[in-house]
Amino acid sequence: MIARGILLAAGAVLLGASLYASSATAQVDARQLEAAARIIDAEAAGHQNGSMTVALVVRGEVVWVRSYGYADEGRTIPATSDTVYRIGSITKQFTGFALLKAVAEGHVRLEDRVIDYLPELGPALGADAPPVDLLALATHRAGLAREPDDPDYVYSTGATDQWRQLANEALAHTRAPYAPNERSRYSNIGYAALGLAIERASGIDYVTFVEDRLIRPLGMHSTSFRPDEALLARLAVGYRSSSGSDTAESKSEIAGRGYRIPNGGLFSTASDMARFLAFEMGAARHPPLDNATLEANFGRSFPGVTGDRFGIGFAEEAHGERRLVGHNGLTTGYASSAFFDPEERIGVICLASAEDMCQSRFIDVYAELSPAWVPVAKALRAAKAASAARVAAQQPYPQGEVVLRRFIGELAAGAPDYDALGEVLGGAVRDNLTALRNQFSGLGPLQSVAFLRVDPAGADVYETRFAGGALHWTLTVGEGDILETATMRSVP
Repeated sequence: MIARGILLAAGAVLLGASLYASSATAQVDARQLEAAARIIDAEAAGHQNGSMTVALVVRGEVVWVRSYGYADEGRTIPATSDTVYRIGSITKQFTGFALLKAVAEGHVRLEDRVIDYLPELGPALGADAPPVDLLALATHRAGLAREPDDPDYVYSTGATDQWRQLANEALAHTRAPYAPNERSRYSNIGYAALGLAIERASGIDYVTFVEDRLIRPLGMHSTSFRPDEALLARLAVGYRSSSGSDTAESKSEIAGRGYRIPNGGLFSTASDMARFLAFEMGAARHPPLDNATLEANFGRSFPGVTGDRFGIGFAEEAHGERRLVGHNGLTTGYASSAFFDPEERIGVICLASAEDMCQSRFIDVYAELSPAWVPVAKALRAAKAASAARVAAQQPYPQGEVVLRRFIGELAAGAPDYDALGEVLGGAVRDNLTALRNQFSGLGPLQSVAFLRVDPAGADVYETRFAGGALHWTLTVGEGDILETATMRSVP
């Protein structure tokens, strides 16, 4: 387990440690926090190397924080709430709020066209395409690819002060393969473009704009794009996985991430991120954006092809009748998440120095802190129990074979029933329909379908044989016989 039986930072539990003026008390008691701590302790116990710090914020107050493991095992330095981590794509929240700040200061409007600030994106977006505005760019609806065409990672490495030049070069190698102004399709290069647009509109260097308008007013003294020696001395050693060793890549990227500064360049701590979460909850003493702007922002989101929704600077996840807003981050050697329930104003921050940590949304923790989350946690536990029972009995989904045969027939005909597919799967099929139809036409008639097993994750594995070849399938079927996920690979 992480740090040998769990190594905890001194002073790990804080009750009512108010970072900001809040009209509401935290309204959680010691029993609730003890129950939440047991859940988080169990999560940490599953990891061997690296470190993890988790903080709970309730209505603008840090009610609990605990660190696990060593920030630097070689020097036996334990992690604390002030250990520095790279927060990856959580940086996009700062870039999104920087856009809102630029709007508040009159530099831009959300309806401004992207090409007014980034004419070099004109060829990618296309002269005949519908206009794409800054709102679409900030909500991943500009139609841009996830990354620029950069097989040799020319634009993805380089010092922080070179990010602008590298981003400009990357934009010239960026495609827009999707229809704009429709569903959100996550784009890292899109958020780098947004950072450039903010810089050009305001006339202020992007890094300086974010630091002066957001980070410093919030008192986030350990958050920076350009960590100095004092911050680097507190940086946790990054691990590819919590069962492996630290990687050369995690060290080499510290000097800079190329164009990926506005979409993933920040370093921070759990203490600082608690301040940021409290600001999002509307509890900051000197907020860089007023509460009306924050509420309007978190009330505006657009559906994505992955099942989540996206707003300016945040992802929105549905959990039963509840929702979480925020972002996660994953970069070489580090993982992070910072989400909260905007109605209950309860949030969980997780920063870690291994890529396979901070993957949980800690739904059971929310349930311990708020009765509103109890039904969600119960439903999740029931689903996990049902999945475990199916795995133990090796019992396939009742209609699994029927659903798979139907899906294969639809692909061969080039006419999928998208209403019978999960949102993520449906989007993937829609994007690749021509290739899929050609593949199944080449395989010829379906000859047999054989159930093989239920895998440890609860997915059914099938083998299908055709006149011209065979495929292995891994699939999950939801309520109403909806094919939620399906992957396939060729077999001899």
